[in-house]
Amino acid sequence: MTNINIGNKIRELRKKKGITQEALASVLSVSPQAVSKWESGLTYPDITIIPTLAALFKVSLDELFDYDARNIDKEIEDIRLEYNKYFWGNFEKAEQILLDGLKLYPASIQLKTELFELYTYNVDRGDELINKAFELGSHIISTSQDVFCTCRTKANMIHIYRILEIEKGQ
Repeated sequence: MTNINIGNKIRELRKKKGITQEALASVLSVSPQAVSKWESGLTYPDITIIPTLAALFKVSLDELFDYDARNIDKEIEDIRLEYNKYFWGNFEKAEQILLDGLKLYPASIQLKTELFELYTYNVDRGDELINKAFELGSHIISTSQDVFCTCRTKANMIHIYRILEIEKGQ
C-alpha cells in the first residue's frame, strides 16, 4: 500500500547522487542527525525543505514522495476486490477490509460507498449498524462529488427506510 516513504526515497536519491548524509545536511543547513532521522522514518523533513530536496536531486515532488495517483486507484480497486470475496459470507471480514482500507485512504468515496452498501445489506444486525449506516450514508451524500456513488447511496438509503417501515408494520 502507498504511504509516505520520503525517508527511503531521500536515502535512495542521496546514494544515487553519491553524497553522504553529512554532505546533504550541510547543503540543507540541517544536522546530519536530522537527515538520519528522515531516512530511518523517525521524522520528516520540514515542508520548507521539500522543494530544495526535489531541486537538489532533480526530481519532481511526486517522485520525491514516490506518489502516483494511478497506483492509489489500483490499490483502492484491489481493496474492493478483496472485500467483495467476503461480502455475502463473512460480514466481519468484509467490514474489516474496508475499514483498514479507509485508514490508508480516508478520502476514498468508493470505499465509503462499499462500506455503506455492506451495512445496508446487513441492517438486520441491529440498531447500532443502522445508525452507522445512516451516518455514513448522510456523509457520502453531503460530500461526494461522484454522481454514481451518491446515487447508489441514495438508493440504498431508500432500501433501509423500506426495511424499517416493513418491520414497523409487523
